[in-house]
Formats: sequence, C-alpha cells, structure tokens
Amino acid sequence: MMISILESDFFWGVVIGIILAFISGYYLAYMNIRLLKRHQKETVIGFCIDTVANIQKIIEEMENVRDRAQIINRDYIALINIEIQIFGRNREHTIKIDEQNRSNVRNFMNNCAIKCVDISMNLDKYEQATRAADQIQAEGRQPEADRMRQQAVGFRDKAHAAADRLVNIAKESNSILEGLKKVE
Repeated sequence: MMISILESDFFWGVVIGIILAFISGYYLAYMNIRLLKRHQKETVIGFCIDTVANIQKIIEEMENVRDRAQIINRDYIALINIEIQIFGRNREHTIKIDEQNRSNVRNFMNNCAIKCVDISMNLDKYEQATRAADQIQAEGRQPEADRMRQQAVGFRDKAHAAADRLVNIAKESNSILEGLKKVE
C-alpha cells in the first residue's frame, strides 16, 4: 500500500506542488522586501529634498521681504523652525540614505537651526533694548537712552548679519539637492 502511494502521480504532484509553493513564497517575500526597501529609500530621499527645498524657498522669500522692508519678519523664522521640527521628528528614517547625503542634510538643518536661534536671540535683545531706551527716555534721561538705542542698533545689525549667513547657507544647499537627486 505504501509503495503504491509513493508510485502514484497524485502523490508526486502534491509533493512537487508543495515544494514549488514554498520556493515561490520565499521569492515573493524576497522581492516584496526589496521593493519595500527601495520605496522607503525613495520616500526618505523625497522627504529630504522637499524639506531642504522648502527651507530654501522660505529663506529666499524672507530675504526678498527683508530687502524691501529692511526688517526681519519673525514669521519666516517660525516657518523654518516648523520645517526643522518636522525633519527632527522623522530624522531616524534618514538612516536609509547613504552617509554622505545624510550628513549633508543633517549639517544643513543644524546650520539653519543655529542661525535661526541667532537671529531670534538678537531680535529679542534689540526689542528689549529699544523698550528700555523708550522707558529711559520717558524718565527724562536722554543721553542714557541714546546709548541704549545705539546698543539696540548693534543687536539689530547682528540679527541682519545672521540672516545674511542663513541666506548664504541656503544658496550653498543646491549641492545637497543635486546629491540627493542623483541617488533617486
């Protein structure tokens, strides 16, 4: 009886079918994993390109407004900070791109964050010094108020210098975008 089962075409058809099912299941899983990894990498690269490009556009618009109005609008600093926060929340996914591009994007984001803090800090000091000068002037101490206003102008100039450095960082970031686009 056992020999007749082993000699039957039905038995060997079932055995070969099971073996082929396992082999095809393995290759299907292997191909799906490869496609998933490639898709994840493309998504992360797209995310980095989008974030860097958005920050570039925000900085460019900030520079245009600054040239026209001679002031630094804090709304642009807030927009840059939002982009940096979004990047920070998703930073662990950048491990899927090569070290050079990951390092370039990380350095760009860090440099932008540092310059934004520098701009905000100097703008805060400018506003504090201006308010203090107004208060001192209201008290009738004009020479002291003039000194405080000069100090305030120094803080404003430092904020504009930091904004200039931020613009330079944004202009130099085109190489980051080109490097990321080559990977895609």
